[in-house]
Amino acid sequence: MTIEQATSVDSTAKWTAIWFKANLGDEVALAELRQTLLAASDDLLELFELFFTAKPPLHSARKLGKLVGIHPGTLMSRFQRAGLPPLKRYLTMTMLVRAAFQLEDSRRSIADVATTLEYSSPQSFGRHVMRVMQMTASAFRASYDCEGMYRRFCEELITPYVPLLCRFHPLTRVVDEDDDELR
Repeated sequence: MTIEQATSVDSTAKWTAIWFKANLGDEVALAELRQTLLAASDDLLELFELFFTAKPPLHSARKLGKLVGIHPGTLMSRFQRAGLPPLKRYLTMTMLVRAAFQLEDSRRSIADVATTLEYSSPQSFGRHVMRVMQMTASAFRASYDCEGMYRRFCEELITPYVPLLCRFHPLTRVVDEDDDELR
């Protein structure tokens, strides 16, 4: 698969299916994910896996930095220099995908999901949803299932950036061939 093929609309659907399989622990799905981002670095794929599976969930660049052993400012700078959306946007959107997944269970309250995802309070979760999605948590629950939120994540943060993501090494120091400087 070429990078151009990976940016097609079908790629978003494939990403969605892959994530659901990966969320269920299917190792074959991770192999498919690697094929979807054919030229992506292992550390990028590991980072995406952390976004969706880390326990406790990653709310901040500080928590992520501590987990991977890289200063959060360095991580945020790497995303910026690569021409990608801010790291915090990836963290924010993955939290909402995780929330949508949990909110699919009608037996779970919004407060329960907020607690499970380690928001400081249900109100904090509600403010987060309002800030990012411009809707209440109840409206978010009614509007987005996990697949729909994951599709939005891919459409906003993956598909438009596949060529950049395939060259991105967020967890390793890479020498820039143009200026021989470590990044």
